[in-house]
Amino acid sequence: MYIGMSGTENQTRDEESPVNGDILEVVLSRAPLVDLVAASLVSKSWSHAVTSSLRWLNKPKPWLFVHTQSTRSPQDVATRAFDHRSSEWVDIAPNAAAASSVYVSPIRSSNSNLIYMLSPTTLSFSFHALSAEWHHVPAPTVWRTDPIVAYVAGSIVIAGGTCDFEDDPLAVEMHSLEDGATWQTCDSMPPILKDSSASVSYYCLVHLF
Repeated sequence: MYIGMSGTENQTRDEESPVNGDILEVVLSRAPLVDLVAASLVSKSWSHAVTSSLRWLNKPKPWLFVHTQSTRSPQDVATRAFDHRSSEWVDIAPNAAAASSVYVSPIRSSNSNLIYMLSPTTLSFSFHALSAEWHHVPAPTVWRTDPIVAYVAGSIVIAGGTCDFEDDPLAVEMHSLEDGATWQTCDSMPPILKDSSASVSYYCLVHLF
């Protein structure tokens, strides 16, 4: 429970603080991002220093998220995030309930805005790097092992990555999340990409729909 302080108490804390002004801003600019919330509650001057350090000295950068997953037990997933501000790795507490019911196949990602898992019956995906909320739709009609998956204008688009026994290795399908429709077959990718291993080419193509 947080107990607020009166204006007099805040003023006293500001006067007693051994570090303030530009020095405090420099110190806070090197602190991990997750620690700045507590620092901003110390006093008004500290709150101002936190804001100033974020705005001028060391602006926040996107975090790098790494999901490690056991090949034998897919539900054993560990997530770590790299904070560029402090150059430190942060362990993300797992969601045990979600892990036991969701992680049944390898976690994959085609871009930074979407992670997904594909099984013979279900495509599960999350728009959040922390996989805080998963969405589930039926698996696409064409079986794929390593496709490119993207979210485009309210729809999930899946391209390439088909198994060898499939007739069209360049097949593209789309599933609308707004009307809950079934998978729709789209025009296949250009034949020039058939023997290409450059996922960047596939990724750019998906975003041209």
